[in-house]
Amino acid sequence: MHRTLVVNNSLCPETLGGSCGRCLTVCPSEAILLHDGPAIRAEVCRDCGACASVCPSGALALPTCDSLLRQLRKKGKCPEILLCPSAHKGVDTEMPFRACLAGLGVDILLELWLMNRKAITLVCGDCGSCKQGDSGTAIHQAAKQANAIIANSAVASETTPFTVVCRASRIDSPEKQSHGHTVSRRDFLGMFRGRESAAHTEPQTAKSAPAASENKRTHLATLLKELKASGPLPKDFVAGNIQGNGTCTACAACVRICPTNALSIKEDGNSCSLTFKSMLCMDCGSCLRVCRTGFLERAEATLETAASTASVTLFSGTIGRCRRCNAKSAALSADQHCPICSRKLQMM
Repeated sequence: MHRTLVVNNSLCPETLGGSCGRCLTVCPSEAILLHDGPAIRAEVCRDCGACASVCPSGALALPTCDSLLRQLRKKGKCPEILLCPSAHKGVDTEMPFRACLAGLGVDILLELWLMNRKAITLVCGDCGSCKQGDSGTAIHQAAKQANAIIANSAVASETTPFTVVCRASRIDSPEKQSHGHTVSRRDFLGMFRGRESAAHTEPQTAKSAPAASENKRTHLATLLKELKASGPLPKDFVAGNIQGNGTCTACAACVRICPTNALSIKEDGNSCSLTFKSMLCMDCGSCLRVCRTGFLERAEATLETAASTASVTLFSGTIGRCRRCNAKSAALSADQHCPICSRKLQMM
């Protein structure tokens, strides 16, 4: 196991016939292999966390970011300047981050902004020569997405919520630039010293702080709902929407293959229903590939659908057994044959 990243292959859509590969596109050192899920080549990994920040399902996670959120939720506020490790050297008036800023995905940025709803400056070091970072690609993309979402929310800011600057363009002297929320050396050491008891007992002061059982998709939906975000999805923002059209056999293949449990099926005697939660959908296409009848199809995804916690019923009907193969189906023909057996009989 890699010393920094946490890998959960069961959440990766690539293992279930879906299509994603976003971690491959952002990795600056080609350290990720996708065969039976993501595998990290530790000898070339830069520990930047860019893959975790863009992973839509949570198959790749960076515990350092979770630690940052826990401590900031306890404090109830976020500093207005956040620095990467290579940029904070010699600076005591700003808050450093223990890892590359590439690990801060759009969901984390939205929560940081909601803590005090003031502009936050993300200060990178010399990304071009840094051997650990990703040249600033991931954090710039996450900041653009977060800015676009906040701009289309009910709490839109007159100033740019997130600004990404490099070390050379930052004002080094505290006298030249004053910020309201800074962290002293004592606060910083206490924040990141790893006090286990505090980690288990600290209250979650932020409204959007997720429970331990909530996954990345649910966390993001909670933030979007709190922001009352609306409108089109920002560029490269991962969200999906599915609708039903035609005949559903209630075979449940789509339910079994969905990596985020966005689809679920319920049987009650002879009745069955297929439901869908758009907030959990990451548009991987797994369900579309296994739907034999073509019942499932993509629908327009928006910030509203990405934030919706409601379950939408795609299909409801009566289920029975095929008289030829004895398989359950909600699309039996007049002579009680399932669609597959009906086609076979026609061919015969």
